[in-house]
Amino acid sequence: MKNNLSKLTLAATFGLALTLTFGCSSDSDNGNNPPNINSGTEISSSSWNEGSLSSSDVGTDNPSSSSVFSHSPSNSSSSLPSSSGSSSSDNGSSSSSVITSSGSAHECEAIFNPSTHFCYNGDVYSKCNGVEYNPATHICQGTIASPAMCNGVQYNPLVQICKNNVIETPCGASNNFYNSSTDFCYDSNIYSKCNGMEYNPATHICQGTIANPARCNGIQYNPLEQLCSGNNVYDYGKCNGSNYNPLTQYCSNGIVKNYITYEGKTYKTVVIGTQTWMAENLNYATSGSKCGNGSSLSDANTTSCDIYGRLYNWEAAKLACHSGWHLPSDTEWNVLMKFVSPSCSDNSTCAGVGKKLKTTDWNGTDDYDFAALPGGYGLSDDRFAMSSSLGSWWSSGEYIRRIRRSNDDVEVSYYSNGTSNLYSIRCVKD
Repeated sequence: MKNNLSKLTLAATFGLALTLTFGCSSDSDNGNNPPNINSGTEISSSSWNEGSLSSSDVGTDNPSSSSVFSHSPSNSSSSLPSSSGSSSSDNGSSSSSVITSSGSAHECEAIFNPSTHFCYNGDVYSKCNGVEYNPATHICQGTIASPAMCNGVQYNPLVQICKNNVIETPCGASNNFYNSSTDFCYDSNIYSKCNGMEYNPATHICQGTIANPARCNGIQYNPLEQLCSGNNVYDYGKCNGSNYNPLTQYCSNGIVKNYITYEGKTYKTVVIGTQTWMAENLNYATSGSKCGNGSSLSDANTTSCDIYGRLYNWEAAKLACHSGWHLPSDTEWNVLMKFVSPSCSDNSTCAGVGKKLKTTDWNGTDDYDFAALPGGYGLSDDRFAMSSSLGSWWSSGEYIRRIRRSNDDVEVSYYSNGTSNLYSIRCVKD
């Protein structure tokens, strides 16, 4: 009997121990207890509900004295919280405020301090004098969150701006803003409305007050990529991502430049250092100028002049450049040479400079878009020589500059044959 009683007592004691063991571990196993903030563990939005924590919850004697940095809780309300920025648990007790400012169903991924910032629609904002506000309808001005008004009209500061008392809206991702009452956005570009109406700029053009289909001599074209001139459709050129009119403009080193027009002909120009040069040989018909024609010279225009420009005697060369431009002096030629190669000496042959100034189809690299071409030269007895192998250019001084196909230098020669020979001209801007 005594032995049986002892066995019952031992079994009861073992059962109680098991009950206590599993009973104590059940709460911690199911994750109901909040993490210990002081332990350095990141607060996960899935591990606790929004609200206030008592000192016994967080395991610290004074939880209200520490700042809480966290992600916003995933179960926060989609409506903006009250301006107090605090929340309470069901029993109303609170000694430490945690994040209460999600502002939408989208939680903020960035970690922030809820005592100074709040979360709205996935973004973190600074409180206004310690108070939360709706950044889609209000702006913080000094210490007051005021309604966002532009000339008396409400606007959304998150997607609009107020400029000169006009509400402007962004166009695409370009951060360009426009006035929707006068303009519209198409494919991230801003266009003026046509008599107050939007239209498709890829198929229509605004003519006066009507947006008409874009037609050129009866053929539909795309005004965004093409232009109509003289009943012909031309594709726009592209320069550093921008369109340009190939009939009046050209692209030089990623910059759109306008052709200059002289006596009905257009010329490219190029800026090299501090100087602006014509990027083509002059082709202006005047007394004392000739065109190459086989092995002789001709007063009439020829294919040689179309490619290489005309050749001029000394008297004609002094007056050939048009207004605002002039025949370069020896000093101006020297400035060009030294810009390309600082080791060049005045009025002396410059080694390697010719290669950098010649066109690529004339054994050059044309590093500066000078586009030197071999126009040859003419003699006073109307002979034409060295076409396609030598270029010679006048200066207003005592020397001419020569570049040959056979080497990479710029040669400098005194007027050994006087001023009766005929050479090419490159004008330089005043």
